[in-house]
Amino acid sequence: MAHTVNDEKHLKSCLSHIIDLVDKCLQNLKVKQRPPTPTTIPQPSNNSTAAGASDDVLLANSQLNNNINTFTLNADENQLLDELTSDIQGTLEQSLPHLSKICSNYVEDFLHSYHYDRGSRTFTSSLTMNVLCSFYSELKGLLAASEAFPAAFNGQLTIVKDFLKQYPMFKDKPGLWETTLLYSAARNNRFDIVKYLIEQVHCSVNAQNQRDMSYALDSQTTANFTPRPTAASTALHGACFNSHLPVVQYLVEHGADYFIKNQAYETPIMNGEHNPDIKQYFQDYLVLGYSAVQQHSPRLPDRPIMDEEQRPSSTPDCLWEYKPIQDREWYKFSSGEAHELHQALLPSKEEFQQQIHLKVRHGLYNISMIEFIRSGKSEQEPQKNMAWVRCRGSSILNFDCFSIWQLMLIQHPKLPSSGANLIPSLQIKQLPTLINSRFKLQLNTWYSCDAKTNSLLDDSMNYRRKQLIAVDIPFVDDQLQLNLQTFTFTNNVKTIAGHLRWIPKLISNSEQNKLKVVHIDNYQTMTNLQPIPLTTKHLKEVLHMKNANLNQTDVEQMDQDDDVIITPNDGGGNEGESDDDDNGGDSSSNKNNKISTTTANNGIWSVTDLNEENTVIQKPPSAVPVATTTAKNLQISPDSFFCETAGRLKQPPLIEKSNTTLNTEATADLTSKLESENQKLKEQIEQLKIEQQTQSQQKMTKEKEQQFQEQRERLDKLQQQFNEKKVLEQKLKDYSKQIKTVDYNNIELVVVQQYLWYKTDKILKYLNTKQRMDDYFVGKVPKMAFNDNNNNGEIFIVSVTGFQIHQDEFKLVLQRIQTLSNVTQSAKDYYQRQSTKSVETLTQILTQQIHQSQDWKYYTKYFFQLVREKSKEYVKLFDEYITKKSKQLIDQCIVDVEFQPWVELRKQTDKYMKNKSFTSELELLKQQALDEYIKLQVLSQQLKFDKKPSKRSTQVMNDFIDKVKQDFKTNQTYVGSEFKHFKLIPKLLQRIMLYYRCFYLQLPLYESAKELLEKIEQNTVITIATSTGSGKRALFEKE
Repeated sequence: MAHTVNDEKHLKSCLSHIIDLVDKCLQNLKVKQRPPTPTTIPQPSNNSTAAGASDDVLLANSQLNNNINTFTLNADENQLLDELTSDIQGTLEQSLPHLSKICSNYVEDFLHSYHYDRGSRTFTSSLTMNVLCSFYSELKGLLAASEAFPAAFNGQLTIVKDFLKQYPMFKDKPGLWETTLLYSAARNNRFDIVKYLIEQVHCSVNAQNQRDMSYALDSQTTANFTPRPTAASTALHGACFNSHLPVVQYLVEHGADYFIKNQAYETPIMNGEHNPDIKQYFQDYLVLGYSAVQQHSPRLPDRPIMDEEQRPSSTPDCLWEYKPIQDREWYKFSSGEAHELHQALLPSKEEFQQQIHLKVRHGLYNISMIEFIRSGKSEQEPQKNMAWVRCRGSSILNFDCFSIWQLMLIQHPKLPSSGANLIPSLQIKQLPTLINSRFKLQLNTWYSCDAKTNSLLDDSMNYRRKQLIAVDIPFVDDQLQLNLQTFTFTNNVKTIAGHLRWIPKLISNSEQNKLKVVHIDNYQTMTNLQPIPLTTKHLKEVLHMKNANLNQTDVEQMDQDDDVIITPNDGGGNEGESDDDDNGGDSSSNKNNKISTTTANNGIWSVTDLNEENTVIQKPPSAVPVATTTAKNLQISPDSFFCETAGRLKQPPLIEKSNTTLNTEATADLTSKLESENQKLKEQIEQLKIEQQTQSQQKMTKEKEQQFQEQRERLDKLQQQFNEKKVLEQKLKDYSKQIKTVDYNNIELVVVQQYLWYKTDKILKYLNTKQRMDDYFVGKVPKMAFNDNNNNGEIFIVSVTGFQIHQDEFKLVLQRIQTLSNVTQSAKDYYQRQSTKSVETLTQILTQQIHQSQDWKYYTKYFFQLVREKSKEYVKLFDEYITKKSKQLIDQCIVDVEFQPWVELRKQTDKYMKNKSFTSELELLKQQALDEYIKLQVLSQQLKFDKKPSKRSTQVMNDFIDKVKQDFKTNQTYVGSEFKHFKLIPKLLQRIMLYYRCFYLQLPLYESAKELLEKIEQNTVITIATSTGSGKRALFEKE
C-alpha cells in the first residue's frame, strides 16, 4: 500500500511539473505574440475577421499551422517550444524511472499522440503552437483523473462528482489503473457511487476496462501470455468477483451483460460462482433448462443462446405440452410423441411437414405444426379431442427458428368467471395497438403479442432470463410478471393469470421467394406459398446473397458509368493554382489520364487494399442541397408557440349528439340492480319473520329470548335498509328524467390516448364534486365510454352519462385538456423549427459562404447526413420529454379552471434546450464527417499504379492522414460552429488530398517525406517563386 501511495505521489509530481512548464511557456508565447501598442490613430478596417479576433493571440496564430506548408519564422517562438519540449523530456527522464510500469504506461500512452517515443524516451519532434492549448488541457484532466479514480474506489462521491462535471469525457474511459470509474466503485462495494454513475451520469453499464492491446492484436504472443482478468472486465465482473451481491443485483437490473467476457475469457457469472449467494442468485435469475436433466445441472450457462455454436442443439432442451380446449391445465406429451413433434420442426432440406399424425391408444390425432393445435379423428365428438399445443423452451436453441409469441388469459378481475366469457375461442386474435373501447378481452383465447412485447420476450429468452417484472401489455395490465420457466404470467396481486406460448414464424419458400424473406400469416391459406420456419441460418444466407448481388450491381453500374473516374487532379484544393514545374512539362498531358474503377487486381489498388487487402467500392455522393432560406427568414418567436391562441387554434369543432339508446341502457341497468337488491332484502325479511313466528310459539328460555331479540334487531335493520332502497328507487325514477347520455364526437386520438383514457377516474371524481348525490349513486353516475369513429382510430367518440351539470363541466374539462394537448404539440413544432433553423443556418454557412470545391461538397454531404440523423434523434427525444411533462400537468388541468399550460410548458422547453443543446454535438459530427470523407474519398478509392506501392509509402500516407485527424481533433481553432471555424476545414481537406495525390504519383522522395518535413519545420526555409524556365536551377547550381 505504501508503494502504491508513493507511486501516485511521484506521478502527480511529474504531471504537475509538466503542467507548470507548459503554463509558463504559454504565458511567454502570449507576451511575445502580443502586438505592440499603436502610437498613431489606427485607420478603420473592413476586415471582419480582424474586428472579431480573439484577444488570445496565440490561439489566433495557431491557425497558421493548419496548412502543411505554413511554418513560423520567429526564432524566439521556436526556441521557446524547443526549450519546452526539452524541459518536458528532462522531467520525464527524471520521473519515469521512479514510476511503476502501470504509471509510466499511463503517461507514455498519453504522450504518444504528441510524438513521444517510449523506446528512446524522447520526442521525435518538438511541440508546436497549434497543439499546445489542447496539450495543456488534457494534461490537467490527466492529473485530476489520478485523484478521481481512486476516489471512486474509496467511496468519495463529492470528488467523483466534481471531476465528471469538469471532465465528462472520462465517464467511460479507463483511468490510471486501467479500470473505469464504474468498475472501481462496483469492485469495492460503493453502492452510492455506482447508483450515481448509472442514474445521473448515465455511464455505460457494460463499459470495459482497458485491454492488453499487444495480446489482443498479436496472436503469436497468446501461447506464452497470461492475460490480466481485469483487462476488458466490466463493473459486473468486479462486483461478482468481490462478492458484492447488492451491487450485482442492481447492475443486472439496469441491463448489465452477465455473459460479456474479459480478456481472460471469463464472464461475470464465472467470477461470482465461488460465492454461494451470488451463484444462487444467478441460479434463481436464469433459466438453467427445461428438461429434467438440464434443470438440475450444476453448471451455469456462459453465453447467450444466439452465441451457441450448435443450433439446433444436439440435445433437445424443451417440453412439448398440450392443453385440451376446455381445460385450464397443460399436460406433457409422451416421450415418443414429443420426439416426433421435435423432429418435425427441425430444419430440413426436405419440404416442411405442416401436419403430422400421432397414433395413440384412443385413435389418431392430427397436429398442425403451423398453428400448434391438435385435433382428433376417431371419436364421435372430435371437439373433445381438440387441444392447444406448445413447446416450452427456446425456439432458437432447439430449432434455430424465430417465433411469434402469444398469450391466453384464464383469469382477470374485469372479466366474469362464468357464462359466455368462459367459452373457448378457436380464433387467434390480436391485441389492439390503439385505444378501442369496443374491444373486449376474452378468457381462454390466444392473443398474438405486439412487436414490442415479442422483442422483449425474444431478448429475455436469448439471455435466459427466468422472470420479467412490471411488463406492460396493452388492455391486460401494466404490472405483469412473466415466468419464462413455466410459460405463465400473473400480476402482483395474483388476480390476473394466463399462459404463454410461441409458434414458429413462417416465410414463403416458393420459387419466386427463395432469395427473399417474405413473411406469411400462420392462419392464412397456404396455397402455393410453401411455408417454412424462418431460421437464423436461412436469414443469414438470404442477406449474404442479397449483399453479394448488390455489390455486383454496383460494380457493373460503375463500369458502365463514364463519370465514375479518378484523376490525380480530381477533387478540391485551389483549382486556380498549378504546380511550379522547373522542367516545363506540359500539364495538359494529364487531362486524359483517367483511371476507371474496377475490382480486378491488375495493378489497381486502394489504400484499404494495401492496409488490409480488403477492397471496398463506394460511389461518390450527390451534391449537398443548397440552402434556400436565409437566417433572417428563420427568426422564430416562442411567444407565438406558447400562448392561449396556440392552445385554441387547432381545436376541432366538437359535435354533440344525444344517445338515447345508451342512456336507456344505463338507467335500466341501475334500476335492475336496485330492484334486485330490494328483492333480496324483501326475501330476507320474510324469512326472518317466519323464523320469529315459529320461535314465539315455542317455550322461551333465557337463551332463546336473547336469540329472539337479536333476530328482531336484525329484522329492524333489514327493514330500514329496505325502506332506504325504496326511497332510492323513487329517487332513481326522478334522476332518470334528468340523467342523459351525450356522444361527444370529433375528439382526436392523441387527446383520448394520452389524457382522457388513463385519467378517466380522475375526471369522474372531479365531476362528482359538481352534483351532490346519495352515496349509492357515487361511482355509477357519471360514467364515460370510448369508441372510435370508424376512421382508422384517428377520431374518437366519448360518451358521457350524467346530469346536465356533468355534461357542462365535462365540456370545460375537455376544452382545457385539448388546450394542453395543442400547446404540447405547439412546443414540439417550436423545437422542430428551432432544429430546422440550426440545420439551415449551417447549410447557409457551408454552401453559400465557403468556396464550393469538390472536396468540400463531399465533406458537407457526409456532414449533413450526420446532422440530419442527429437532429431527428434530438427531436424524438424532445417529443418524449415534453409529452411526459405534459402528462404530469393533466391533474392540475382537470381541476384548475384558471390553469395556463403554455406557461409551464414554455419553462420546461427552455430548460430542456438549455441543458441539452444540439450544437454541443456538432464537434463530434464534424470529426465523424472527416472520418467518412477519408474513408470514402481516400482509403477506398481504386487507383491504377505502374507498380504496387511499397509498405513504407503506404505507412507514410497513413501517418499523414492520422496527423491531420489528430490536428482536427485537438486544435482549438477548429472548435465551434461559426463561419470562422468551418472556413478552416477546406484547407484541411486540401492537405489530405495533397498527401493522397503525392502518394498516387509515387514521387521518389515520398517515402522520406516525414523526415523532410520535420527538417523544414526545424529550419528557416526561403521560397523562390518565378516563372517556368527562368533559370532557377541554373542559379542554384552556380551558387
